[in-house]
Amino acid sequence: MTNINRRRFLKGGSATLITSFALPSLAASNTTADTAEDVGRGGKYQLQFFSDSDFEIVEAIIDQLIPGDELSPAASELGVAEFIDSELAGPYGQATHWYMQGPFEPGLPTQGYQTRRTPGQLIKDGIHAVESVVQADYQTRSFTALPSEQQVELLERIEQGERELPGLDGTLFFKHLLALTKQGFFSDPMHGGNKHMAAWKMIGFPGARSSFYEWKDNTDKPYSIAPVAIKGVKS
Repeated sequence: MTNINRRRFLKGGSATLITSFALPSLAASNTTADTAEDVGRGGKYQLQFFSDSDFEIVEAIIDQLIPGDELSPAASELGVAEFIDSELAGPYGQATHWYMQGPFEPGLPTQGYQTRRTPGQLIKDGIHAVESVVQADYQTRSFTALPSEQQVELLERIEQGERELPGLDGTLFFKHLLALTKQGFFSDPMHGGNKHMAAWKMIGFPGARSSFYEWKDNTDKPYSIAPVAIKGVKS
């Protein structure tokens, strides 16, 4: 599978679009926001949710979802894994403001998130389930040790429901992690992802620039001015 094909969701071609889930409450707490922002300033990120080994698996998975190529760096290079860790450690990942007492029944797509797991539990349990599948199907110790082609093959099987994950809905896990990956890739750098606004540069997004008057009549032309982050930082 080519890198461009694996980027199909960036063009809206995947069935699991970013709008499939409500956006996380970005920087819902000062702790997660400040820690993520340290990464954007070049500081060393301190894990808040994942273990070191889980974090490495997340990086390997998201780099298959958004691989590095001539268009942009890979997801992990832009801090997307740090973004995900920060979000899952906060109120969103812990479902702090959600009703989570049940009853838990299979819901309709229009009814939104229905599982008893918090988003953080879903992702962490999903990662561990992926490891179990890797050991059973490939006789390999970890997803990170698989060749790239086998990593892609397994992720596609999980996405399409062809390979169930023990103990949880694999397609739900995949869709949720994919949504978080997109959000981290295109978020404002203050949240930890999109380092140096590389994703915005790739698509010509201006960011939080305050005035576009000089561009109001420039339709169908690439936006050539460097993007600006929410806090006024220029790329």
